[in-house]
Amino acid sequence: MADRSYVYDPVDNGEPVHQQTFRMEAGQLWRQYVIAGVANILIASLGYSMGWTAPINSKLNNTAESPLEVPPTADQLAWMGSLLTVGAIFGPFVGGLAASTIGRKWGLLSSTIPLFAGWVLIAIGTSMGLLIAGRILWGVSVGMVMTAEEL
Repeated sequence: MADRSYVYDPVDNGEPVHQQTFRMEAGQLWRQYVIAGVANILIASLGYSMGWTAPINSKLNNTAESPLEVPPTADQLAWMGSLLTVGAIFGPFVGGLAASTIGRKWGLLSSTIPLFAGWVLIAIGTSMGLLIAGRILWGVSVGMVMTAEEL
């Protein structure tokens, strides 16, 4: 094997490769922190939606604190806790379609639509049906984000 320098040369035709040095533009550091913080709001909101059932189960069983007219049964609470994963089954299909049609950035941003709709349903939820629908929408958003962020 010939002794040669390790310079990136995708087409080795014997001519020297003209390398250009790239210099990063000097930016404002605080803007980078703000942009990074805003970008992580979606992931934090997904974490809140996944962990929402832990503190809310005891409140739903307490008739003084519950927004529901009738205390939920154990089966209803179990379904409410597990239906996020059912929504997450459909999320990758929606997220992949969105990423391929409108682009990765807008596909990721569109995942906030079912997330926001789920939060609205949870906020106005006076029945288990609304809470379950909100959890399913959260799951769709989780599936969309976990698909689009990997692209």
